[in-house]
Amino acid sequence: MNHQFWGIVLAAGKGTRMKSDLPKVLHQIAGKPILYYPIKALLDNGAQGVVVVVGHGAEDVVRFLNDAFPGRIEIAIQKEQKGTGHAVQCGLGAITDKNSSVVVLYGDMPLVEPGAVAALLEDESSKFSLSLLSTLSTEPFGYGRMIRSKAGSIVEVREERDCNPEEATINEINPEFILRLLRFLAVHLQTLKATMLKVSYC
Repeated sequence: MNHQFWGIVLAAGKGTRMKSDLPKVLHQIAGKPILYYPIKALLDNGAQGVVVVVGHGAEDVVRFLNDAFPGRIEIAIQKEQKGTGHAVQCGLGAITDKNSSVVVLYGDMPLVEPGAVAALLEDESSKFSLSLLSTLSTEPFGYGRMIRSKAGSIVEVREERDCNPEEATINEINPEFILRLLRFLAVHLQTLKATMLKVSYC
């Protein structure tokens, strides 16, 4: 596989639900911080570079990155946590190859496997400017639902709180950890409204 792409890993969020002073992405699973796994998945697929967007607990997160991946990670600072769209904008500024594809992962998703990134990259030469992975779940509670048109195309990812009763029964969900976005990303992120920028689970 010879795909030219950069990775952005979103790791700026505080993680208030963890009820811990330790940044959420530094909590350990199987002996390694959560943040280790999405970065490893990107590097295992040959990413040209990986940008980690940091914010809360930035010093501790950067210290871990320097120890675990010396010389392999670019750092972007999100001074204000304004949401996912804004975090990606921060990460784009650190990418040197403006013609590259970009894989965006969440830093708090340790179960992402290299094979999932590989699957996303398989249609690298397709005509689409944006690709994403969805999954079918027997327990979709808490996840955004994939809303499809009658023709079968995905037209919206709707958060569970916004679903009507029929939509809530949809078992195709957005796992919220992988997107592949091409160079049009920088332009289209500028069109996000402020209220949209604040939607984030980091």
